Amino acid sequence: MSNDHDESKPITSNELGYILEVNKKSVSIYNEVAKQNEDVLQSLDDIKEKTDATEQLAQENKTSLANISPKIDSIDKNLLRLVVIFSTIGVGTIINILIQFFHK
Repeated sequence: MSNDHDESKPITSNELGYILEVNKKSVSIYNEVAKQNEDVLQSLDDIKEKTDATEQLAQENKTSLANISPKIDSIDKNLLRLVVIFSTIGVGTIINILIQFFHK
């Protein structure tokens, strides 16, 4: 529509129809943008919730790991002691068998 419309002339029904059609389309676009913005905000809220849950799980894992590490160290030390004890017993038994074998 041209901007050279004489303001003293009344708006024709075609022009009014065109204006209404443009306004209707702009309202439709505005509503669609508002819906898309709501969807984006909902997605951001979902992402934030998942991020918070992930951070909480990571913190719980760190705490669990901190509790487990000393126990693993203790198990390693006890296992080493058992290996040394069983090795000593095994070597002693083999020596006794050899001594008895050679003394017969």
